[in-house]
Amino acid sequence: MTPRANLSLSEVILGALFLSLTAYNISRTPRETGWWYIAVFCLFRIVGSALLLTITLEQADTNKSLVIPATVFSGIAVSPLLAACLGFLNSCTQHLSTIYHPILRLLTLIHLLVLVALVLNAVGGVLVPLHSTPSPSPSAITSLNQAITYARASSLLFLTAWTFILLSLIILYRHWRAFAWTARVFYVAVLSGMPCLLVRILYAVLAAWDLGKGGVVTPGGGSRYGVLKGDVGVLVGMRVCMEFLVVAEWVAAGALEWWWGEVMREEESGGAKAV
Repeated sequence: MTPRANLSLSEVILGALFLSLTAYNISRTPRETGWWYIAVFCLFRIVGSALLLTITLEQADTNKSLVIPATVFSGIAVSPLLAACLGFLNSCTQHLSTIYHPILRLLTLIHLLVLVALVLNAVGGVLVPLHSTPSPSPSAITSLNQAITYARASSLLFLTAWTFILLSLIILYRHWRAFAWTARVFYVAVLSGMPCLLVRILYAVLAAWDLGKGGVVTPGGGSRYGVLKGDVGVLVGMRVCMEFLVVAEWVAAGALEWWWGEVMREEESGGAKAV
């Protein structure tokens, strides 16, 4: 298979692996919304990458029923990762001294930004013309211009949401002493994932500005950052690795939180028997 096909296959495998691990975390703590968002990300990545693999193997670059959903799923996959950050930070807010803390309104605003960015990205993915040509028709140019507008607005909203999440981390750090062990684990997990998320969002920004560069219509995005015709090295370094590094960090944090919980329960059980 080609390097692009191998990349798509690897994404499907990694998505399935992390989905199974996340499903276990959901079974342990079903009220922790962060795990549910990670599961959604894994599903987006599995479906999107499976479609990209099919397109690559069948050379179906102009198959509308494959290219459009593949482009959309690949574009919106970052949104559940940002939403997962908010889910984990919500666990930290449960230890605040008041239910009227301004951070709660900020997290709600970030949720809204992520949702709007997801919708704009999906609409932009649908509007990208399918036929690659240096001389597109007027209708293709109009559709491309609309796709560029939506994609750029979406990427900037993702970047804004990331900035507000960083601000939320700074605000919540003042209440670190009040956090329970689980909240501290989730806080550190979100903080450690921020650099990778920033690179992934910068990829989305660059892809949005690369879309339609030089007036050339390229199916599946631009010629350098697009999911169909983009540089494989860029896709690996700025999109795939960044996404799955974040998920791996969070899954590891979930394992640490589970292990420490077991240790604490054993200590409490031993103390009760001693009494």
